This record gives sequence, C-alpha cells and structure tokens, in this order.
Amino acid sequence: KGAAKSAKPQEPTPNTVVLMGTGRLPPGCELGIEEKARQVCIENGLSTPERVRYVSTATVFIDFPYIEVCIEFLAATKWQLKVGDQMCKLTAPNSSEKHDWSGEQSWADDVTVEERPTDTVMVRNIGDFQEGDVMKAFQEVVPTVKSVRIVVDRSTRKSRGFCFVMFYSIAEAETAVSRLQAAGSLLSGRKVAISFAKPQTQEQAMASDLIYQKELSERKALAEQALNGVNADMWASYMQFCKKAGR
Repeated sequence: KGAAKSAKPQEPTPNTVVLMGTGRLPPGCELGIEEKARQVCIENGLSTPERVRYVSTATVFIDFPYIEVCIEFLAATKWQLKVGDQMCKLTAPNSSEKHDWSGEQSWADDVTVEERPTDTVMVRNIGDFQEGDVMKAFQEVVPTVKSVRIVVDRSTRKSRGFCFVMFYSIAEAETAVSRLQAAGSLLSGRKVAISFAKPQTQEQAMASDLIYQKELSERKALAEQALNGVNADMWASYMQFCKKAGR
C-alpha cells in the first residue's frame, strides 16, 4: 500500500490573527484562547471569533468574520494575549510571505513586513510652505486629503522642510504619488521629493498591511463585478488595451 497522504498544512486567512507562543502551547489550549478572545471582543463591542485553530506548540490561528475586526482586536489587546504563564504575541499574517506555520519554533522574534504603500505621504523640500499651501496643492491632485502636518523644529518652531500628508485610503495616497511623480514631482511649481511614509513601529506596519490587503480585496471584487456586469465586454477590451499599452 502507498504511504498515506500527509495532511495539508493549515494556513491563515486575511481575517486571521496569529497568536505566537514560545514553543510551549499544548494541544487543547485553543479552547482557553477562544474564551479569552471572546471576552476581549465582548468588552470592546467587537464581533467574536468564528473559530480558533491549534497549529503547533508555537502557533494558534484566531479567525474573525471581518478584517476590520482583526485590526480592532489587535488594538484592543495591544498585540499580546496571556496564555497560561506565558505572554504571547499577536500579529497579522503577511500574504506576500510564506511561513511554515506548523513548525515548532517560536515566531515571536521572526516577523517581517514587506514595504507597501501607506495612507500617508512624506513630502520633502517644501521650503516655507504652510499646511494650507500643501493641502491646497494636493487637493488639486486628489480632492480627498485628510490632513497635513508640517514637522517643525522644537526650539525654533520653524519648519524643518518636510511634511506628512494623510489620505482616507491607501489607494488615494497611491494616486496622489503617481500623479505628482508623473508631473515631475512639482508642488505648486516647487520641486519636491515624494515618498510613502513608513510606519514607525512593527505594530503600525502590520496594521497598515491589513488595511492594504483589505483594499486589494475590494479592488479585486470591483474588477470582477465590472467584468461580469452589463458592460463586461467593454471593460475586458479596455483592460486588454491597457495591458498592450503597458499601463
């Protein structure tokens, strides 16, 4: 007889929060973890987990109904949850990276996040521009600017020559960056340097990654809806044209 097929390794979903232990999580601990997760959700008015999956002595998956709940759950727990006598780290899986989640080693110090666009843009070489000047210039490119913050010197209170522009979504920030760069990186006639602002902490980076994945899923759903709708042939032809044009 042939060898029995090995079970397919468990994988997280976009709606999964990963609990990472130190290699001492016993089978059956998922019941207590689910109870603690439910308590946190109830106390914070969040949807409770759909299921909790034991993966290994170092990993447990907590599956939520929506990605927004993952973000709020991570914020409510401050990215950690106590299991027995050990404080475990909570994180969000990075869909662009492959991990052997079934491994027995601890993942607590082995989490990396790929650099992605964020909803905040850093603009350098703004000279003596005021926040209103930057806001007006960006609104000519993307009307939905959330806020502008110019970084000032603590002692002189004068501008340090750069600022942060925040948008309501990552897609809007991407549009602003691409349009300004296509126009020669000119802001009200002034040459500036534009880039996506990097999250300051790993927690912020992972939260940003969750939002990015959510927006990608929404864009994919809209694209599929368009391709299957009344004007499907028109959209298919347009996408084929863009592909040939290298857009």
